[in-house]
Amino acid sequence: MLGYEEWRAKLRESCGHYYSEPASDHSAVGGFDIRQVQGLDMASIRCSIDRISRTSKGIRRDDAEHFFLLHQIEGETGISHFDHDTLMQPGDFLLLDSTRKADLIFDGKQSGFLSVHMPRNLFLADRRQPPATGQKVTQRHPLHASLKNLLDDTNEDLDLDSFQSEHFFDFVAMVFGPDPKSASIGQFRQPESQMRYVAQIIDQHLRQHDFSVGQLASKVGRSKRQLQRDLAQAGTSFTELLQHRRLRHFVSVGKRYGRSGQRINIAELAQLSGFSDQSHFNRLFREQYNSTPSEVLRSAKPQQ
Repeated sequence: MLGYEEWRAKLRESCGHYYSEPASDHSAVGGFDIRQVQGLDMASIRCSIDRISRTSKGIRRDDAEHFFLLHQIEGETGISHFDHDTLMQPGDFLLLDSTRKADLIFDGKQSGFLSVHMPRNLFLADRRQPPATGQKVTQRHPLHASLKNLLDDTNEDLDLDSFQSEHFFDFVAMVFGPDPKSASIGQFRQPESQMRYVAQIIDQHLRQHDFSVGQLASKVGRSKRQLQRDLAQAGTSFTELLQHRRLRHFVSVGKRYGRSGQRINIAELAQLSGFSDQSHFNRLFREQYNSTPSEVLRSAKPQQ
């Protein structure tokens, strides 16, 4: 637990001239840790202060400009930014623009949130319109789960080698675009980003046994034929990619169960990963891993 002065110094060092106001008793206010995610700094912040303010003075004093992607983890944060007054609750996301005034209000109550620091000039480069800042994205948003997964640096389903910060920027820009229903593969500028988006949409429908290439095409804003061409250029097909994502999901969830000491029913887990035919699943698994599901999952030892 950090004292107020140490906590404030970490806030200034990491985020720039954001001015904080302590609660009446500020001997200990919370925690402040920095780690890397998608090649960017992400601050894990816990505090029990009155407020954090971004003022005109603070804006003038900072050379570096950022968009801060905030993700509320615990408690609540009232935010006044870009003519919007918003109450952030656990699970909510919001974009904060360091070039505009802001108030984050806690009223002395415990609050915990993540803040991903995205350089403003890099985020906006070649983008046709700025993102919607000051407005929260809740769990009702169709891409909320995918965005949350991208912040999870322990997620075994996330291929960090092929998904770097520029891809992350495109995804955030789409989530905070003018209309989530208009989200499409065309909003990603790199083929790798486009394929990652396709994989994210597949991941959201893994349990739908009859999920088809036509349904996927509709959801990513492509015609069926164009999507098939895109997949072929990436060296795969809809069926191959769907099976690959389902197998990865099975292994990832199974190993997590194993590490937590939970009992694993392979047939049930295969069903939950989208496989309706057990013999078909077993054959695909052997082709992919040259081993049986039991042998692969056995390597996940329970945590001590």
